[in-house]
Amino acid sequence: MRGLLLVLALASAMGCGDGRCEAQRRMNCASLPAADLDAAYTACGECDAVISPVFSEMGDCFTVCVAEAVKYQCSVDGIARNDSCALDCTGETTIEGAALKLVEMETHRLTHSACRG
Repeated sequence: MRGLLLVLALASAMGCGDGRCEAQRRMNCASLPAADLDAAYTACGECDAVISPVFSEMGDCFTVCVAEAVKYQCSVDGIARNDSCALDCTGETTIEGAALKLVEMETHRLTHSACRG
């Protein structure tokens, strides 16, 4: 019985390990070929290595939350939206405040050369 519980605990912990880069790779909404997808994943990790940990965690939270909410299916317009995820991941109390915080996060990313490309 303990062995089964250990396997279940490990499986659930591994499922929670997805971050922004992993979710984007898994979804592949741009339908990139494998080599380009691998390059985009590497670039995403390089970007995350240089940004503020607060924004990195927020990006992981928001991207994975939205991906799970849409069951890892890409939207027709390619835009990821989910007000509940925005509120939960930014800690803001209004949609407007959460949207501004997410824009601030993306703007912060773009200030780093590793994140432009």
